[in-house]
Amino acid sequence: MRLLILFCILSHFIFGAESSKDRFSWTAIRDRLGNEKSLDMFARDRVGQPFQIGAGFFTYDLMPQDMGISVSGSGLVTHNSVEGLAIVSSGAGVGTAKFRTHQYHLYQPDKAQEIDISIAPMSSNTGTIKKWGYFDDNDGLYYKLEDDNILQACVLTSTSGSPVESCTNMYNFNSLDVNGVDFIRNRWTPDGGTIYRIQFQWLGTGVAKFCMVNDEGDTIILHTLKNPLKYTKAYMKRGALPVSFEIETDGTNTEGCYMKPICYSVVSNGGEQPTVQTFAAFLPTVGETTNTDETHIMSFRLKDQFKGQVNTTTVFPQSLDLVADGGTVRFRVYQNCTVSGASWTDVNTELSAAEYSTAGTLSNCDKVVEARTLFGSTKAGTTIGSQGSVGFRAFKVVKEAFNGGGVFSVTVQRVGSNDAEYDISLRWGESR
Repeated sequence: MRLLILFCILSHFIFGAESSKDRFSWTAIRDRLGNEKSLDMFARDRVGQPFQIGAGFFTYDLMPQDMGISVSGSGLVTHNSVEGLAIVSSGAGVGTAKFRTHQYHLYQPDKAQEIDISIAPMSSNTGTIKKWGYFDDNDGLYYKLEDDNILQACVLTSTSGSPVESCTNMYNFNSLDVNGVDFIRNRWTPDGGTIYRIQFQWLGTGVAKFCMVNDEGDTIILHTLKNPLKYTKAYMKRGALPVSFEIETDGTNTEGCYMKPICYSVVSNGGEQPTVQTFAAFLPTVGETTNTDETHIMSFRLKDQFKGQVNTTTVFPQSLDLVADGGTVRFRVYQNCTVSGASWTDVNTELSAAEYSTAGTLSNCDKVVEARTLFGSTKAGTTIGSQGSVGFRAFKVVKEAFNGGGVFSVTVQRVGSNDAEYDISLRWGESR
């Protein structure tokens, strides 16, 4: 018996005691150098390059082509050119300010979505609520800061009809992942800027993680939202959502408050492989130039709603085919024009979320995104036609959340004295 006890003691010192870390290492995935491998939200090794679905920074302006603004009362969204960032604020009294991407970022089933937001939330005053994350008015995941300046992780869902918010207090020891306790309780401050990250599976029932870059430069998990086997329905209605910054004051505040968004990024860690339905539209009749004025010939946009719901479809224009016969003509494609006198026509009521108009006049266009000149000539009495195609691989059409738009429009202009007949056809894909 004494020999057995002596063997156990010697074994303890020779082979080492089993620790919780040693036990954990059996389940951790490590490379051959012993380092933990980089995994996505589905615990899959990240072997491919992440695909950036959307991004923005406010160095030069508020990115009005990408961001929408909605304010009421004392709410305000401004640009700080010295610091190179946005200021989302509300003054003394009742006010709201919403600063939100026009784009609902495409969610692809079984892809791991990641949202990074660089922001200085700043301390909140009495009667103030601040939110930043991946959400709209009905669904989403976001960080929240109220007047007690306690950081919260929230989920908003409309799966029961009206939106319902559920938040977890980050100062609650039981809600924090182990490596986040000391940082949040002792070293985190809302007055310092850092990167807040939200990673999530959706598929209706997946997991979401709230992370942050701490003061040592390490990304730590603060809270894990565990949804599997918890509900009989989706934990939020959709995975395609905008990046949003919001502030609200209820009138009990005697001074203003603000937050400082700096930059954001939305990434698919599984790449971009959307399931796309393809559609096409043509001019109802062949057009003809009669003067040198620039003439609107077609505009295209997403419907306000698709099948009675918020239209979060992403459109991928694939090609614009141009044909001209006779004189030389110049085609231009504009983004986000006001189309007065338009008559919008459904492409396909049941299948497509888009609509187009061949009527109307343009004004207040943001910019030209494509231009093409087709040259015509006459030789020995024979008219020589020309044709071209414009690719739109890098251009997406999205609904604008607050101030209308989300339209692209095509114009034609005769160059020179010879009239020309022209035709166009547009081909695009839709993914929801």
